[in-house]
Amino acid sequence: MDPRQIAATGVSNGGSMAGYLACVLAGRIAVFVPVEGVFFQIPGGCHPSHPAAILDVHVLSDPVAPYAGVPSRGSPEYYALAVPAWLRAWALRDRCRNSSMTSSSQLTVVRWDGCAGAVNVTGYWLASGGHTWFRDPGPVRGDRLILAFLAGHALRGPVPGWSPGPAASVPALTAPRIVDASVRVFHVPTAGAEPFDIVSGPDGTMWFTEFHGDKIGRVSLDGTITEYPVPTPGAGPYQITADPAGTIWFTEYNTTKIGLITSRGQVREIMLPRPSFGGNGIAAGPDGTIWTADGGGYLDRLTPGHVGRVRLPSSGAPFAVAAPVGQAVFVSELTGYFEYSRVLLASRPGHPAAPALTLPSALSNIDALAAGPGGSVWFTDFGTGQVGELLPGGRVRLFADPAAWSGLSDITAGPDGAMWYTEQAGLIGRITFAGAISQLAMPGQGSNPDGIAAGAGGTIWVTGTGTDTIARITLSARH
Repeated sequence: MDPRQIAATGVSNGGSMAGYLACVLAGRIAVFVPVEGVFFQIPGGCHPSHPAAILDVHVLSDPVAPYAGVPSRGSPEYYALAVPAWLRAWALRDRCRNSSMTSSSQLTVVRWDGCAGAVNVTGYWLASGGHTWFRDPGPVRGDRLILAFLAGHALRGPVPGWSPGPAASVPALTAPRIVDASVRVFHVPTAGAEPFDIVSGPDGTMWFTEFHGDKIGRVSLDGTITEYPVPTPGAGPYQITADPAGTIWFTEYNTTKIGLITSRGQVREIMLPRPSFGGNGIAAGPDGTIWTADGGGYLDRLTPGHVGRVRLPSSGAPFAVAAPVGQAVFVSELTGYFEYSRVLLASRPGHPAAPALTLPSALSNIDALAAGPGGSVWFTDFGTGQVGELLPGGRVRLFADPAAWSGLSDITAGPDGAMWYTEQAGLIGRITFAGAISQLAMPGQGSNPDGIAAGAGGTIWVTGTGTDTIARITLSARH
């Protein structure tokens, strides 16, 4: 065996493992070829000791290993970058200088050259073929492609003075820049807290969940942060809402409880009825009723002193929820291997369930819902990179975000007559009701903005889950 010509390759979970091996064995393995892999975050990050030669093979329409990645909105500790973002990160680590792309109706090849250690980073992306080993162009030709890549990248010795480049980069704006007066960033006192979701309280302060810190945080307009521990250790405070009376409600990712906290910081928990998988999305209705999407197949209804529930007519797991004024409660459901969410349900207690609405793309993945004006419901589609509006009567409008594969996350109604949303890649988006989109890059590499909410004084607040920060965007008068 020639120790300079060893390759690591695999399909599906094996492809994910090949991507992991590139981080830990780049000095001993010549090339890494993930096929239909999903690249979840590695605890502690990826720190190769040698430039890595990478060939990634992926079908754009793979229904099992999503090319768009896996949203952190599902869990901030178990998410995956979009395939092109993962490959671009390797080009940055390898300090590559040149990039090129060729594309046809069935195949896109993107290539980075001029990298340290004479390596090469290449994406071989197919329009169709399914979740399998080289259905197109065929297993034998696929094997030859890998062998040819290996033959051209024999392992070289250590590169003197080399260290991996910073792999996190904020995408360049692909839409007009949001007109803001200022952006201020406040650091959460608890290291590794992973601030996740955020909501405006009745007194002008903002409240947010700390997924890993097991706390609820409160931040004032000037950036002063106070933290309140959650009673159950390891609960994973998750999504959050506020009722008109001033009580803050939140779900817990790792329990079957709903938490609430008063304006004075008093925290208690309520057990959901069984059977339950726990609450996911949570929203306050205009009458103060709290609705949460229970992964066990229910829409739970919380009022003072009572917890009721509605059994949803679906086989999926309810995830996001929104309660527009005067309308039914809307819920998305997760289905499929990696739990794509392309179905919207409408439920009005005491009335027959409305027919389910299914988005046209099999790759759609509804990440968040928010009530808009006039009884509309807006949503982010992580899987297709679109913002959607569900109008009264069931008509849907879809708007493509111009930053491809940037990972659309949370969405909220802004104070300026527009909807605002976060993008996992590090951007904030703003969309008017006419469909015009503008963007803002968030400070800090790897910020992974998730929760977003409007605050007092024409402000927008964003959680930086990856950097343990809360950002306050003050809007310009031009909005």
